[in-house]
Amino acid sequence: MSKTTEMDEDKFKSTIWDLWKEAHDGIAPVRREVFKLHGSVIGLENAKEDTSKENPDLTHCYEYKSVSLEDDSNTLSQFAQEAFTCARGFQEATQKLKGETPAEVLRITTRAGVLLYYTEQILQRYDGLKARAQASKNSVPLPTNFGAKILSEAMTAAATARDQMVAAQGFVKNLKERAGSKERWRLLLRGLLPTLIIYLLFHPSISIFLTVFHITLIPSIYRVYWEIVFWSLFGAISISFITMSEDVNRDDFDPRHLFKYEYRIAVAPFIAAVLVLFVSILGFTSGGTTIKLDLANPNFPVVVLLSFLFGFFGKRSLDLLDNVWQRLVPSTRAEEKQKTPKTA
Repeated sequence: MSKTTEMDEDKFKSTIWDLWKEAHDGIAPVRREVFKLHGSVIGLENAKEDTSKENPDLTHCYEYKSVSLEDDSNTLSQFAQEAFTCARGFQEATQKLKGETPAEVLRITTRAGVLLYYTEQILQRYDGLKARAQASKNSVPLPTNFGAKILSEAMTAAATARDQMVAAQGFVKNLKERAGSKERWRLLLRGLLPTLIIYLLFHPSISIFLTVFHITLIPSIYRVYWEIVFWSLFGAISISFITMSEDVNRDDFDPRHLFKYEYRIAVAPFIAAVLVLFVSILGFTSGGTTIKLDLANPNFPVVVLLSFLFGFFGKRSLDLLDNVWQRLVPSTRAEEKQKTPKTA
C-alpha cells in the first residue's frame, strides 16, 4: 500500500471517528431529556398509549456479536455488511415514525448506540487484521479494495448513528413543544376563561344578572375589591402565558415543572390587595408629587391598571412589598446589618 493511500485511509478513519464521537456525545443529553419527558404530562399520556415495538426484521441487530482477532477478512466483511444493513433498516424505521413518543426517542438512542458499537468493532478489527497481514509474510493478503469497502460500511454506520441522534433531538424539541402547548391551552381554558366568565357574570356593575334579572349578587360597595382581585389575576395569567411561551423554545425547558408558571396566579390577588391598600393609605411619590388612592371613592381605571401591573410583575411586586415592610418597620434592616459580621 502506498503512503498516499495510507494517508487517505487514515483521514477517512479520522472522519469516521469524528462522526462516532458526535453521535456518542449526543446520547446522554437526549436520554436525560427523555427521562424528563417521562415525568411530564406527555410522558404519562404516552405511557398508556405506546404499545409499539421494534421491527421484528431489525431485532437481530441488537444481538451481541464480537469479531475476534483471529477472524479473517470474510468474517469481518460479513460483520460490516450486517452493520450496513442494520443502519439502513434503522434509518428507514425512524423516517416512518408518524407520532413521536418518549419511548420512541429512547429507542432511537438505543439504535444509535448499536451502530456505534458496530462502527467501533469494524475499525478496531480492521486495524488488527491489516496489522497481522503486514507483519506475517505467510498470511493471506487482503482482497483488493477490501479496506475501502469495510471503511465505507463503517462510515455508513457512524453517519446513520449521527443522523439518528439528530432525529432524536428534533423529536425531543417537538415533545417539549407539545407539553408546552398543552399547558398553555390548559392555562387559557382552566385559568383565563373561568376567571373572565366569573368576572363578567357576577360583576357588581355590569353583571348579566344585573342586566337581565336586575339582581345584584355583589354589592357595588365591593366593586373596588372585585376589580383588584380579578385584574391582578388577569395580569398573573398573562405573564404566566408569555413566560411559558418563551421558555418552551429554550434548550433548558423542563416540562416536569410547569407549576412554576402558575404559582404567581394564586398569590397575585393578595399581593395586589396589600399594595393597593398601601397606596391608598400612604400613597406613592412620582415626580416629587405624592399620589394617594381613595378606596371610598376610587378612580376605577387607576385601580384596574395598578391591579393588572401588580399581578403581571409578580416578582417585582414582591420586592415592592418587601420595601413596604422595610418602610413600615425600618428597624428590621438595621438589626440585620448589626447581625452581619464585619469582614476584615
